Amino acid sequence: MDAYSGYNQIKMHKPDEEKITFTTNQGLYCYTVMPFGLKNAGATYQRLVNKMFARQIGRNMEVYVDDMLTKSITADRHTDDLRETFDVLVRYGMKLNPAKCVFGVPSGRFLGYQVHQRGIEVNPEKIQALAKMVSPRTLKDVQKLTGCLASLSRFIAKSTDRCLPFFKALKKGKGVEWNEDCEKAFQALKDYLGQAPLLSKPETGETLYMYLSVSEAATSSVLVRHEDGIQKPIYYTSKALLPAETMYPPAEKMALALITAARKLRPYFQAHKIGPSIVKSKEVGAIFGERNSWITPIKEYLVNDVLPSDPLEAKRLKYRATRYSVLNGELYKRGYSRALQRCVGPEEAEGILRSIHSGNCGNHTGGVSLAHKTLRQGFYWPTLFTDAKRVAARCEACQKIANNIRQPPELLQSITSPWPFAMWGIDLIGPMPTATGGAKHIIVAMDYFTKWVEAKPLVHITEANTISFVKKNILYRFGIPNTIITDNGTQFDGRKFKELCDKYGINNYYASPAHP
Repeated sequence: MDAYSGYNQIKMHKPDEEKITFTTNQGLYCYTVMPFGLKNAGATYQRLVNKMFARQIGRNMEVYVDDMLTKSITADRHTDDLRETFDVLVRYGMKLNPAKCVFGVPSGRFLGYQVHQRGIEVNPEKIQALAKMVSPRTLKDVQKLTGCLASLSRFIAKSTDRCLPFFKALKKGKGVEWNEDCEKAFQALKDYLGQAPLLSKPETGETLYMYLSVSEAATSSVLVRHEDGIQKPIYYTSKALLPAETMYPPAEKMALALITAARKLRPYFQAHKIGPSIVKSKEVGAIFGERNSWITPIKEYLVNDVLPSDPLEAKRLKYRATRYSVLNGELYKRGYSRALQRCVGPEEAEGILRSIHSGNCGNHTGGVSLAHKTLRQGFYWPTLFTDAKRVAARCEACQKIANNIRQPPELLQSITSPWPFAMWGIDLIGPMPTATGGAKHIIVAMDYFTKWVEAKPLVHITEANTISFVKKNILYRFGIPNTIITDNGTQFDGRKFKELCDKYGINNYYASPAHP
């Protein structure tokens, strides 16, 4: 059933009528009913029909904006269900469009799909259009094909893998090369869709099963239900892997497939209980625990013989793996004089350090000592010593009551020079208000013995200008100095400036960076 100009059947709020005023040659007019084109018109209409058919939606009726469908399990009940629907329509005064209403049919088209008792099918017109489509030759033809297949993706198993040749053709730029792989994939999709894929509808409280599939370029999933010993698909999903995701180990790709399917099939996950096979799976726990840590590549190589695609990285991994073993699913590091040390990930490592440092048996030891204690307890990870120093340094109790082992502070001492013009300090000032000629920076040099100052305005603070200033204002006037002290700017840290200092035997020192 379809409402007759559904938006126009909703009255406008009186104070809001002036907000949708329009001008004509006969004067100003405003709508008294909700017009088409308002930004929130669709949401307003959907809230209305949801309120009208709140007792029927999901039981014997489905509503999407102005498209309404009354469904019945048996033909005998259909009349009663229609009567209930018409009573609601009469109560709210909603009118239907007879030309778009069909009653008492075993199947019908709803929201672009063919809906009947057996399930949901693809719109036959879309399949016929695809079957009659000739092989694409231009960029727009390929884009049209991929757009058509995107609307049918929920009916196609591993749709991304099947459409991968089309995506590769689109990536080549303006010119599309329709090769043999594209033609084979195109004909295979025609044959697949020619069998009219059917999606089943799950029953309330029914157990559903999800299967995941991972390939080199995509992750896919299918949600199925069991009926009379036959698995019937409910929804297919598929996603192309990003370039970085193609480098994931197989287990991480499987986790990505699970996450993608959970996001796409969120209504099914929210309406059904999650089985223990997903929640309590050790593999899933490993994926979201130690996965994405340093343990993953070593363990994947030792268990599954998986190596990185980069030959150099693969060689390094093989060398590292010789010092590790896998026992009962856990990774251990071997040592010449130590017992096996269990390898842990970042989250567990933090808890271990805090327990040893400030736990019930902890004595708030220093960073290096804390790291050695952790090794003796049988734990290992590559950043152990760095992490131990960080935990010890951030301990509040240690900062408050620990012994002060640092030297007492002293007054700052000025830099001294042994004779005039032997040590110069150079720095840059600016940017300043633009002067005549476009100069807005000043390079300044000061002799530490005599306090003599040399300065020059600069338009650009480049390494070449800095070298020219040193030559003309220092070397050619006062001779070769023993030392030049500068900041860490790129003008003083470049290759050419260092070559100048090496050529004349000048010691080039850098001041410590400021930490405001």
